Amino acid sequence: MGSKYLALDLASKTGWAITAKISGVWDLRVKRDEDPARRLVKLYRAMSKLFITEGFDRVVIERPNLYGTGQRMQGAFVGIEMSGVVRLWCGQRNIPVESVVSSQIKKFATGNGNAKKADMVLRAKKMWGEVVIDDNHADALWLMAYVYSPLSRGVSG
Repeated sequence: MGSKYLALDLASKTGWAITAKISGVWDLRVKRDEDPARRLVKLYRAMSKLFITEGFDRVVIERPNLYGTGQRMQGAFVGIEMSGVVRLWCGQRNIPVESVVSSQIKKFATGNGNAKKADMVLRAKKMWGEVVIDDNHADALWLMAYVYSPLSRGVSG
């Protein structure tokens, strides 16, 4: 039997997908008076719960962007921290983690490596219907579809 992937679009609202029907969005936002590390704890717990209920033996994430300024750089730091939590969680269970750059997912989904969020959501709704919750969910669904496609043979760790 083949691998069962968990696809993650890491953000404060993390999109996740094992299949189109077993997918969703985790709200990992923290309140102003909360330690920002709570987001990381929420991610760790969400992965643990999903592992117990659905099981998976591989994880694929969208590789965090390592560039930007201002608010964009803050988002990059959050993505890097969350990626670290995913890698720790998986490392404790000997589950491989693979990563894909966002431009590759966008090109797979739309034919354009610079596609906008709205384009990704529109294409996802055409593919999976109204099950698509938001852009984070759409990205996770496309990431899931990508890793099961023949085009994904270049996925890296």
